[in-house]
Amino acid sequence: MTDSEYWKEVQFLSVEIEDAIAVFHTYEEMNRFAVEDSNVYDALNRDPLFWNVQSFALQITLFIVLARLFDSSSETHSIHKLLNDTLGNVAFFSKEALALRKLAIRPNEARPIWLDDFLSTAWEPKGAADLRPLKKALAPHAKMFNQIYQPIRHTIAHRLAADKHTHAPLWEKTNRIELGKMLDFLHDLITAIEQLYLNGTKPELGTRFFEKHNQKIRDEVRNVLGRIATSYQ
Repeated sequence: MTDSEYWKEVQFLSVEIEDAIAVFHTYEEMNRFAVEDSNVYDALNRDPLFWNVQSFALQITLFIVLARLFDSSSETHSIHKLLNDTLGNVAFFSKEALALRKLAIRPNEARPIWLDDFLSTAWEPKGAADLRPLKKALAPHAKMFNQIYQPIRHTIAHRLAADKHTHAPLWEKTNRIELGKMLDFLHDLITAIEQLYLNGTKPELGTRFFEKHNQKIRDEVRNVLGRIATSYQ
């Protein structure tokens, strides 16, 4: 794997995670706003089939994207593969590699005077062991997905989800708060990897908070539904 191939993998996973987060919070806010605002509730019930389809599509999409992210196969674009590639290519995070990436941004210019000071504060792992805490932090989230959400993904794939009585126990194990935290963790993890690669920042999970990011998605949902409700009045 080359440096550029690794970065493409990081970018791909970043988009996948952002998509899952957007789908989750859109689905959550559609339901929340309909409960909170009677005008929105009435507007959605004017065309219930359309909105049921939107809700179902969001739900299915979330499970599909999560299944891709947590796929343990070595040949897929997943968070497991990315972490394996991260631990297997520690040289990508050396100060020398970081300097080359910074210089490549403006290849025809002289070495910038700020670069040496920047590199002096950059963190570089001494070996794969320094990055192994990332895999350890992922483990409980992967376990939760495999135990609770992967079985639901399989029922969807095999067109069995419509049998609510048979598969109700699967859905009873889900927890929307925990699922939101799982997505925040993935957001934190991919951001840590991006910052390590781009700026030599030591990965420290749990120091980033995404309330504003998530709320922006929810606000946009409320804006759209609010305009629709107003148009019906």
